[in-house]
Amino acid sequence: MSALSKTIITPLGFEVFLNAIAKEITGSRVLVNGVATEFELYKKTVEGNRLRVFLLLNKITEGEIKDFRLIDRHGRELAENIEVVQKTSLRGLLVRFEMAFVETPMKEGVGK
Repeated sequence: MSALSKTIITPLGFEVFLNAIAKEITGSRVLVNGVATEFELYKKTVEGNRLRVFLLLNKITEGEIKDFRLIDRHGRELAENIEVVQKTSLRGLLVRFEMAFVETPMKEGVGK
């Protein structure tokens, strides 16, 4: 009995997997002037093999903003962006997380 040597994820497969991951991302946690603060997500999109998650900080939030993290409903951190931004109350701040998922062929003999 031989195993199939090539498994390929279809475009629909990528869409299903990425939508499942997107569904698990329910909010964000950001350090605002050293205090961990949770924010709602602005938008999530799945296009091809890319998942994009946006959060929007309003004009009221100001000061040193850093350590942007995406969290699930249990508060677990799933992704991070460690940028540091000095934000004034003159504008909001849109932060984008973008993740591209790529298939990598397994080497011969792996997984047998």
